[in-house]
Amino acid sequence: MNSAISRLGILGGTFDPIHIGHLRAAIELLEILELKRVHLLAAAIPAHRAAPLFSATRRLEFARMTCRAEPRLYVDARELERTTPSYMIDSLRELRAEFPHTMLLMALGVDAYNGLESWQQAGELLNFCHIVVLSRPGCVLRELELTQGRFVAADGIDRAVGQVCQIQIPQLQISASMIRERIEDGRSLHGLLNAEVCAAIEQDFPRHSKL
Repeated sequence: MNSAISRLGILGGTFDPIHIGHLRAAIELLEILELKRVHLLAAAIPAHRAAPLFSATRRLEFARMTCRAEPRLYVDARELERTTPSYMIDSLRELRAEFPHTMLLMALGVDAYNGLESWQQAGELLNFCHIVVLSRPGCVLRELELTQGRFVAADGIDRAVGQVCQIQIPQLQISASMIRERIEDGRSLHGLLNAEVCAAIEQDFPRHSKL
């Protein structure tokens, strides 16, 4: 099965909780870059933020509910099984071993890209994958020494690893932090999340009757 996948996308995040903005970004990756599969890689213990609101088990369930209708989206649980902080470099090494002949394309939002040089072993990342920056109008990319001279057009990737491209995706005004605030305030989440996920959150937070 692995040998049949020529291009594999990686969309990492805490997914606390996963929402339709994440889903839309994953589908855009599939279509624009002509990928066979996108792995949604949830971080169990994020290195750059506070502990998640939802447990690792619950976030995994939510992700699977959200991706059930799209077989090209794969919920990758490897980081949720770790007991140490989640570092992308470790996952990339594992994925490279599992898919030795597959092009790996790691997708990042602009904010994440701008902070890339603070990541664990940042200088090693491009030895395992390409980086795809998910942009939106008005966003400004920092000039990073790490990626200097590596930018190409999305259809210009012509090496096994080490290049960076930028693609424009529809920007939905939804964030996981906004959703967590709405949960805290007891406000409706419908239209922001998968319907099954909404129902599950109602069970987790029954005091919020307006969800």
